[in-house]
Amino acid sequence: GITTLKSPNSDCINGPPNAPFCTVPLAAWTPVKKFPSNKENDYAIHQLAQSYYKVGNMQKAIQVFKDLSGKFAQSEYADDALYTTGWIYFREKKYPEAIQTFSNFIEGFSKSDLLPRAYYSIADAYYNSGNYEKAIESFKEARALFKRNKEVIHVARCDQKMASCLIELGEGELALETARKAVDVFETGHDHRRETFASFEFG
Repeated sequence: GITTLKSPNSDCINGPPNAPFCTVPLAAWTPVKKFPSNKENDYAIHQLAQSYYKVGNMQKAIQVFKDLSGKFAQSEYADDALYTTGWIYFREKKYPEAIQTFSNFIEGFSKSDLLPRAYYSIADAYYNSGNYEKAIESFKEARALFKRNKEVIHVARCDQKMASCLIELGEGELALETARKAVDVFETGHDHRRETFASFEFG
């Protein structure tokens, strides 16, 4: 198994400046350095990338996630690596990079369980970039997949965001209809926080 140890900031993982220690899967990383061509290194590299991510070193996390998805494209961790890379770009408001990464994910991992979230995330990136037409297209794709998976709250989240896009595009009547769907679902599910946002779009 993997033994997670704490190590001072070093060449392994440099965490945020206010973190004197960082979490490093040393037992996992040692065989990667000794046997770099080993086909089973995907798990160790994934653990390392996740450790960078958790301590806030996003640049290193992206580097290692990309290394994993590139060298181990058939790995069971490759989809998570590419998706998380896109999510990091999104969090850092690097929307063109996020859009490209999620597009690569959608093209390369059409069977992944993360596919609906990839469509939602790329739609969100388009939305934050002001490209509301493209955002609606991707929200519709995400909505269809969430509906197929019977994830009702996520279906309503798509409706809410599409209503917001339609408002920006001046499509008031369609926005009203779309927001109403979201409000109804959030009311039924007692999701009051999202109900408030959806009601704002409805208003």
